[in-house]
Amino acid sequence: MKTRPATPLSAAAGAYNNPHPMIVGDDDLLYIGDGSRLHAFDGQYASDDDGKFYDSVLTIPGTYYIKSFAKYKDFLLIFADENRAGTSYASNAKVFF
Repeated sequence: MKTRPATPLSAAAGAYNNPHPMIVGDDDLLYIGDGSRLHAFDGQYASDDDGKFYDSVLTIPGTYYIKSFAKYKDFLLIFADENRAGTSYASNAKVFF
């Protein structure tokens, strides 16, 4: 990144309150959960010295917060629930493929 991107993780957007789980996918991109949005970072991007940041490569329904990831065969599983803080176990949870 020759210039720093306008970060989606700004305090004004409330992103500092979201969990930010990360995983390296089979495509060698670093995936970063941010509330209901999934970002990606490609550190090997040939056109730029420091890599490339992809904002919102996937957006899940807005009431869900991405909490963790897992790999299963050729899939990246995205675990999310409706509880931002993660301190309660009485929330609706889903796995997105």
